[in-house]
Amino acid sequence: QVRVMGNPGFAPTLALIAYGSSFVTKNPREKETAVLLLESMGFTGIATGVGQAVLSTQRPEDGGEINYFARRGHGVSGDAALAACVVPILSRQYLTVDEGDGPARRFWKMSGASLLYAGAFLTGYQRLDADKHWAPEVFLGLVTGFSVGQMLVDSHRKEALDSTLRIDFTAGPSSFHARLTF
Repeated sequence: QVRVMGNPGFAPTLALIAYGSSFVTKNPREKETAVLLLESMGFTGIATGVGQAVLSTQRPEDGGEINYFARRGHGVSGDAALAACVVPILSRQYLTVDEGDGPARRFWKMSGASLLYAGAFLTGYQRLDADKHWAPEVFLGLVTGFSVGQMLVDSHRKEALDSTLRIDFTAGPSSFHARLTF
């Protein structure tokens, strides 16, 4: 059952493991990972709920009716979204290949990242195979989860915190210019 990654308890369990390991490793990265996992699950759940309310479809086993802005439906695969939302976080926090990594370490990091992505895609495929979602719904769920997770890890990157955003405005008698600098 690859659907384990789509279980609502999967991200909190990983967060609990990461937070608990921070007491052993004394590394703040584990606490950050725990927060990122919980944020990703929460924001993905909100985005998925909105998607399910906007695009409400019947399950393939029940028929193919599509309702927009309906109360009950399954327009975006929540399982696929939850499975995908943890992948960018774990990949960025632990499985990004660094310049100093040797061949064996690179292999294990790339293998681990590949397994995470495969688990998310297999969760989506399982939902298709069980006739619980249509292919576009699974695709929307995966995109939602991957996007939310990626936005969160990008927002926590040190380089993003060190850069400053500046907007300069100049106005003349017949012109107005804005320049954005990082």
